[in-house]
Amino acid sequence: MSPNRSRKPTEVKEVKDKGAFFTARTTQSKLTDTGVQDGADAETEGDTISDTDIDPKPAPAPALAPAKNVEALLTPKLLQEMLDKAVIQMQTAVATAIADLREDLIKLDTRTIHLETKVEVVSGAYEGLKSRINVLEDKMLLQDSKLMDFEDRSRRNNIKVRGIPEEVGSQELGTFMLELFQSVLPDFSQDMFLLDRIHRLIRPQFLPASSPRDVLLRVHYYHVKEQIMRAYRAKENRPEKYKEVLLFADLSSDTLRFRRSFKDIIETLRANDIRYKWGYPAKLFIIRDGKFNAVSSPTEGSRLLQEWGLIPDSPSEDQLLSH
Repeated sequence: MSPNRSRKPTEVKEVKDKGAFFTARTTQSKLTDTGVQDGADAETEGDTISDTDIDPKPAPAPALAPAKNVEALLTPKLLQEMLDKAVIQMQTAVATAIADLREDLIKLDTRTIHLETKVEVVSGAYEGLKSRINVLEDKMLLQDSKLMDFEDRSRRNNIKVRGIPEEVGSQELGTFMLELFQSVLPDFSQDMFLLDRIHRLIRPQFLPASSPRDVLLRVHYYHVKEQIMRAYRAKENRPEKYKEVLLFADLSSDTLRFRRSFKDIIETLRANDIRYKWGYPAKLFIIRDGKFNAVSSPTEGSRLLQEWGLIPDSPSEDQLLSH
């Protein structure tokens, strides 16, 4: 080292600023008046810093800037840039969410249109099937009515008799009924009461075991059978042995079921002294003011009685749904 240059020992000082400690190392060299003015001159003169003058430890990390310095850095321009960046990020996120939502809505709208199309197709098919079913039901009801009529017509000459004692044997049944017919129609000759067949039936389950079995017979002449039925119902003073005997028309089970469905209508007609009669095929004739009204179902009968004001109007479907 040049004798004209003197070097002071390295000074280490500690600086504390708002809780942040750091070590600053400075090397101060005091040059003489004839010393080198720059590093280049020192290098030419052959003056170099020895290895012993270099600290082997790495330089410390820069200290945190004081709060006032941070505030000084947050200029309005920087704050505006930060705000604009945050707004752009938020707008991008919202736009992405809206795009996803719009895509989902488009898919949902497509599925809805597809389902509505299917519903329209199914609804049209349903209406077509419903119409066909109604036609088939009408045809089935007509066929059932014809079948009942055929069966009842095959039984038109039959009379079902209830109340003949079991003591009257099978051989005596014809004689017993012939005497009964002559008692109600004395003006008819015996030849008019020709019977094709007569026999006992199986006892119905609703009758007690002590009750005599019913008797079924067929009168050869239909008009004679009808006069026997009317005269027997009208005759009040019957002979003693015939007082417990009852005469019924021989009807099919379907016809009996059909007639039972008119129970309420029949009760209303009787309560208002309105005449009625059963017809073939299975239907009810209501006679009012000299006019025949044919009724083929209880619904038609109820509607007719409502028009006459004999029963209150039934609530409509809309009224039922409103309640």
